[in-house]
Amino acid sequence: MKKLNKNNKGFFILEALIAILIFMVGILGIMQLQVIQMQATADAQYRTQASYMAENIMSQIVIDKGNVDTFVDGSNPNYSNWLGDLQTILPGVENNPPTITSNPAASGGILITIVIKWKAPQSEQISNYTLKSVII
Repeated sequence: MKKLNKNNKGFFILEALIAILIFMVGILGIMQLQVIQMQATADAQYRTQASYMAENIMSQIVIDKGNVDTFVDGSNPNYSNWLGDLQTILPGVENNPPTITSNPAASGGILITIVIKWKAPQSEQISNYTLKSVII
């Protein structure tokens, strides 16, 4: 049986502590990836909802294309209902209202641009979704 040298007494404990430290750094990295993945999932959900709501108001504008100006200035009752729904679905819409603009299109129709903005609770930046369509 070999006798341990006095200089080697704490070597095993030091190796174990280093191994635990490396393991903990790896676990923290995995936890950070999980947080990033959850934020990306929430952002994708908000973007999908904004897309749905933009398509919703665009279809109402197409159906009532004689009153496009009432959607642009927000006086259309359908716009008011849509805005209420949008504010319940997406966070931060109250402080970042959507915009609807209309311009003459090169094809002779009307170019409608809808911009929906929201601010996720855990984010500092304002996200947006833009939908453009020509009504002939």
